[in-house]
Amino acid sequence: MASRGLKTKTKSTTNPNWGKPRGRITKKRKSSNRRVQGATPTDCDGIHLKSKLEEKAYLLLKDAGFKPVYEGRKYVLCDGFYPTVPFYNQSSKSKKVLADNSKKVLNITYTPDFIFNHKGYTIIIEMKGYLQDTYRIKCKLFRKLLENLSDENPLFFEAHNKSQLLQAIDIIKNLKPNE
Repeated sequence: MASRGLKTKTKSTTNPNWGKPRGRITKKRKSSNRRVQGATPTDCDGIHLKSKLEEKAYLLLKDAGFKPVYEGRKYVLCDGFYPTVPFYNQSSKSKKVLADNSKKVLNITYTPDFIFNHKGYTIIIEMKGYLQDTYRIKCKLFRKLLENLSDENPLFFEAHNKSQLLQAIDIIKNLKPNE
């Protein structure tokens, strides 16, 4: 009988994975850069940057004559507190058991990528390749915080690529001095 191109499953002596599930099995890799998804950490001028995008931004800002400080300031968006209302959630020992979790709730903080002063303004630049859910919320809280920091004359730029960063640099260079 002639074969119609149908393959029959036979045990292969050359394939060691024969008979094993075909599902994609991935091992969890420990990444040194858990905060930035898909980014490649790099070093530039003795500064450890979390991504190539941040490295390019740093070099462009330096070439434009600025002195950017990488992750130079941490802002507290929401103060931590010691809860008085009991809170029960999944136990760290057993996923089936609820446990009292009344330990301190930590501060919610935000650290922009670059910060520097120029003509009386505090320039804050955030380079974003991939937007994470937490960033969207933190960005709104940070913008609200900036409204209360008017004595610092902050300017906040969120750039996603080189073109947007060049536009930001142009805006910064054309600022009138703020006294």
